Amino acid sequence: MARELQTAALMVALEIRGRAQGEVLHRIVRRGLPRFRRAVDAADRNLPGFVWREFERFERCGDPAYGFAWLVCDPCAHHRLVPFSCGGRGFCPTCGGRRMAALAAHWVDRVLPEVGLRQWVVTVPWQRRWLLARRPDLARKLIGLALRRIERFLRRRAKASGVAGGRSGSLTVVQRFGSALNPVRPRT
Repeated sequence: MARELQTAALMVALEIRGRAQGEVLHRIVRRGLPRFRRAVDAADRNLPGFVWREFERFERCGDPAYGFAWLVCDPCAHHRLVPFSCGGRGFCPTCGGRRMAALAAHWVDRVLPEVGLRQWVVTVPWQRRWLLARRPDLARKLIGLALRRIERFLRRRAKASGVAGGRSGSLTVVQRFGSALNPVRPRT
């Protein structure tokens, strides 16, 4: 009887942490992904493999059936089951938000110097985004070209302001897709 009471108390103290599998976005993806995949195939279109992998990992995110850590506080007998997350970069709002906040804090605390900063956004025509998503070597060349142009512009502005030998640095982030999963192959 005492053992049964301990087990019941343990179950009351058990706390499950993680993304709730019932979230609206998760339900939409779980229900709609098979149909979406069939529609993409039927239209003779494709998405890059990293997009499909992101969707598949998102479906399992926060589901204890795919793995978890069981944390125990010995003094108070509190238990917490923490399901593994997908760690996704682009689609999962929970993991993406956590990763984005951690990365931003890292940049501010350890990478970026305490100097004036400027953000530049380089966009590419829709027709080229598919190619750049599939060919990272071309994306690197494009980024290098854009950074050289920006540095040249900044040096000229600095020189005009009386600053000789000005230098700049850069931190580059490539956003592969937006809310509409836009690198779908354009119609030709």
